[in-house]
Parts: sequence; structure tokens; C-alpha cells
Amino acid sequence: GQGNSFFQGTFTHVAAGGPSDLAQHSDRALMMCWPYNVLDAEISGSGTWDATCLDHWKGTTLIHVGEWGVKPQVEDAKDTAPNPLDLPRLAAEFPRGTRSMDLPAGITTSRAFQDRVEREFQMVARVQLPNWHYVRDDLTVWERR
Repeated sequence: GQGNSFFQGTFTHVAAGGPSDLAQHSDRALMMCWPYNVLDAEISGSGTWDATCLDHWKGTTLIHVGEWGVKPQVEDAKDTAPNPLDLPRLAAEFPRGTRSMDLPAGITTSRAFQDRVEREFQMVARVQLPNWHYVRDDLTVWERR
């Protein structure tokens, strides 16, 4: 975001572009690190641009860093959500996903992106990352089916 100093600096040259520019780079892996924030998308009207990237990029290896949603099971549908203050304090105690949040796909990618990746790709590697409290980021590598 423009007002966020964490995202203003880079360690190397980063070329500006948009989803359509990815068509020129299908010979490379696509790495998406926290590519989407549902709150920013609502404010800016940017939509699910992370899913739009997949329309243009035709490569084979996708690397994702961030949260990944979980689809609730029938028994989870009950209104018995735990008290957020009682949730585990260490990321290692969290299962993969975002059940502790009100957003079923988490805040780092859209549900449209996740559904498409799960349909068109197969996860080949997963690395648990150090996390802030109540965040469940991991690094996943996906290969196109």
C-alpha cells in the first residue's frame, strides 16, 4: 500500500507491471507473496487481480507465500467458534489455514485465486514459516496439472 512503509523499498530492481505482463514470462516460475488483501481490494476496487494473473501467466511452477483457506467441514459449520483469546499463541500450534479468522480464504489471496490454483495445480512442497501471532503463513510450491 502507498501509506505502508514496509512495502516502499526493494532490495533489487523491480519492474512495474500488471497481470497482462505475465504472458511474456511464462517460461519462469511465478512467485506471489501476500499478493492480495481483501480489505485493500474493497477500498481500491482492484478485484481479484491475483486470480487475473493466472489468466495471463501460463507457466508451470507457482510459488505462494501467505495464508491458505480451509473449506469448512459439515461438523465445523456449527456456531461454536472458539474464543479468539483462547487460540494457540504459537504458529506451530495452528493447523494450516485460517479458521481463526472471519475470512475463510484468509487475507493474503482471494478465494477465486485459491479455488483456481487447487483446480489447475498440484501442491508439490510446503514449508512452514515463522509467523506473527494468529497468522498461518506458509510457502507452497505448485506444479500445473
